Amino acid sequence: MPSCTNKFPKIPPSVHFNTIYLSRHGENQSNLHGKIGGNADLSERGEQYATSLGNFINSQNLPGLKVWMTQYRRTQQTAEFIEAPKHIEPALGEICAGDH
Repeated sequence: MPSCTNKFPKIPPSVHFNTIYLSRHGENQSNLHGKIGGNADLSERGEQYATSLGNFINSQNLPGLKVWMTQYRRTQQTAEFIEAPKHIEPALGEICAGDH
């Protein structure tokens, strides 16, 4: 088998990379009725997910962790148990998905 001939550019040592972890919000009350969007609270299952997500992320001991979320309750409730500074960023919000 021939060796790989791909040539990737060398990255200067002064370049700093950040790792981004993404999670969808937990199941919310609207989801239980087949709806998307809105500003509903988490369902019981969504609350369990939020707790598990917080436990997992906290166990990773990620230095410099910062949680970005939208202005919607479901995203803030999902991030509630993550022990890190939080930033609300409306630009991360959903697109217009019609009436909810």
